[in-house]
Amino acid sequence: MAYANKDRRNATSAARKAKLGRTIDFDYVIPTGKNVGMTVRALFLDKMAKSPDKCWHWLGKLFSNGYGSFQSRGVDHLAHRVSFELFHGRKPSGLLMHRCDNKQCVNPAHLAEGTHADNHKDIVQKGRVKTLRGTATARGVLDERDILKIRARRAAGEMCRDIAIDYPVKANHISRITTGARHAHVKENKNMTPSEYIKLAMRTNNDMGYEKNLVHAAMLLSSESGEVASEVKRMFAYGKPIDITNVKAELGDVMWGIALMCNTLGLTLEEVMRGNIAKLEARYPGLRFDPDKAINRDTAAESEAINKVM
Repeated sequence: MAYANKDRRNATSAARKAKLGRTIDFDYVIPTGKNVGMTVRALFLDKMAKSPDKCWHWLGKLFSNGYGSFQSRGVDHLAHRVSFELFHGRKPSGLLMHRCDNKQCVNPAHLAEGTHADNHKDIVQKGRVKTLRGTATARGVLDERDILKIRARRAAGEMCRDIAIDYPVKANHISRITTGARHAHVKENKNMTPSEYIKLAMRTNNDMGYEKNLVHAAMLLSSESGEVASEVKRMFAYGKPIDITNVKAELGDVMWGIALMCNTLGLTLEEVMRGNIAKLEARYPGLRFDPDKAINRDTAAESEAINKVM
């Protein structure tokens, strides 16, 4: 019985790997649904925003880890790996690293083949993450975010051996992480970063393509901002107290619209916020309000300040 179970597990694992590694037929014509008549190639190209020498931002759905998701004939693929295969005519030989550090970029010029160890070395060298004491392994480095993601994936029911494929550790190490036998000092930070908000919010987006997504975002920002203004109007016009719960909900809808706009244009909330502070510093030296400078603005200097940080 033990051997039979092992054989079944091996067969299931082999089938999973074969499914994930399947070569995509880009000339396949979609026979049904809203994309009927389109080839897989055309559908894929329709879900990216291209610009010369810059990131090609993925406009389709995202996996929970923030990478683009492209479905072809019932199989979900990593969008950047599909792009590599489409433009290079072959599947990548191993892991693909983003030179631009943008998970949603599908520009083949920004993708480099490598190993999991190469990927973690690149992360550390670029200073994108803080490595922690005791997280070094023989095959690479795990950072705090890796530990938290591993725990979340295991809690969602994913097998340790499948999780281990994406990290420079073995399945038994993954198991010890999830039971608390390893890296117990790593605690979840309940604070949400702007990038994390966009990733989570966009999982609820009904992707309609680049132009329609922009229109959707613009109309949403206009209408939901109006809802906030209406709440303030009720206070001034009718003497009613501000409904904080409602204002919070409406501001959340405004944030969702901002997230959709940023996601569609390939922007991050962090760079938008940095650009806004840079503009304010150019307008108000020392970030101190000045009524004269509020009226007599140097828009050229403000634009230059924004461009320096974007």
